[in-house]
Amino acid sequence: AMIGFGAEAIVFGLLGYMFVSAMLMLALARSGFRLSFSLGSARSMLGGMGMLYLAGLMSAVIAQGDYFLLGLFVDSSEVGVYYIAFALGIQVVTMFGLNLGRVLQPALAHLIEDEDRLRAAFVRSAKLLMLVGVPVCFIQAALAEALVLGLLRPEYLGAVLPLMFLSIGMAFKLLNFAAVPMIKAQGRFKTYLFWQTVSAVQLLLLAGAGAWLAGAWGCALGVGLGSAFMGIALLLSAMRGGSSIVSGAIGIFATPVLCSILAGAAAYLPGLFLPETRLGALAHILVGGAAGTIVYAALVRVFLMDQAEDFLRRTEHLWRRLPGTTRVVRLYCPGYAPGAA
Repeated sequence: AMIGFGAEAIVFGLLGYMFVSAMLMLALARSGFRLSFSLGSARSMLGGMGMLYLAGLMSAVIAQGDYFLLGLFVDSSEVGVYYIAFALGIQVVTMFGLNLGRVLQPALAHLIEDEDRLRAAFVRSAKLLMLVGVPVCFIQAALAEALVLGLLRPEYLGAVLPLMFLSIGMAFKLLNFAAVPMIKAQGRFKTYLFWQTVSAVQLLLLAGAGAWLAGAWGCALGVGLGSAFMGIALLLSAMRGGSSIVSGAIGIFATPVLCSILAGAAAYLPGLFLPETRLGALAHILVGGAAGTIVYAALVRVFLMDQAEDFLRRTEHLWRRLPGTTRVVRLYCPGYAPGAA
C-alpha cells in the first residue's frame, strides 16, 4: 500500500500470507508429498471432499454476497457504513462461535461410534454457546447507537440500525458453529452442502431485496433474518434422529434468547436519561453494559443454573487463577463446589 498498489495490496498480501503459511505448515508437519494419481484419492476428492469444496464456494457467496448486492443499489459511502456495522456485529461470532467450531468438530468426530454421547456433547456445547454468546449479541444491539456515537465519527451514524439488526441475527447465527461440526462429524456432507446452498440463495434474495428497498439497513435486516432462519434450520438438521427434535431445539435457544431480550432492555434504558453526546454515549456503554450483565446474571441464576454450573466447571481452570473469584462463584452459585469436578 505504501508504494502505490492501493487496494490490490490487500490481495497480494493475502496471497503471500497464505503461501508462506502453507510452506511453514508443511515444514512443521515434516510430511513430504509427491505428484501421483490415485483412483481412491480421486474418488474421495470427488465425493465427500468435493461436497465440502462446493460448500466452501457457497460460504464465499454468503460472506461477500451482501456487499456485492448492496453496491448495486447504493453508493460506496453507504456500503462503507454497512461494512462498519457488520465488522462490529460479527465480533461475538468471531470470539465465541469460530473458536468453538474449530475445537468442537474433532471432538465430536471421536464420538461418532457412540450416538448417545455424540448427541449429548453436541447439545451441551450448543447450550453453553447460547448461554454465553446470545446475551452479548442482544446487549450489543441495545447499545448500537451508543457504540456508534461513542466510538466512531459522526458520518457513521447510519450504521446504528444495521448494527442492531445484524447483532440480533448473529445471536442465532451462533447456532451454526455447534450444528455444522455435528453435521460434518456425522459424515452428512450432502446435507451440509444443501444447507450452505439454501443459505446462499436466501441471503441473495433477502439481502438483495432489502438493499433495493432500503439500502444499508434493509440489507442488514435481510442478513439478520436469514441468519436467524439458518441458525434454527441447521440446529434442527443436526438434531435429526433424536426424539422430540423441535422441543429439544427450542430448549437449546429459547430461554437464553428470552433472558437476553430482558437484558438488552435493561442495557437500553440508561440511555434514555443520558445526553446524546460522545461522553453520554460512552457512559451509556459502561452503565448499560453493566445493567444488562447484572440482569442477565440474575435471570440465569433462576432459569439457567444447570448450564451456568456446567460453564463454570469447564472454565474453572481459567477463572480460579483470578483472586477473589472463588468467593464470588460460591455466592452466585451456592450448589457449585470449585475443584470438585
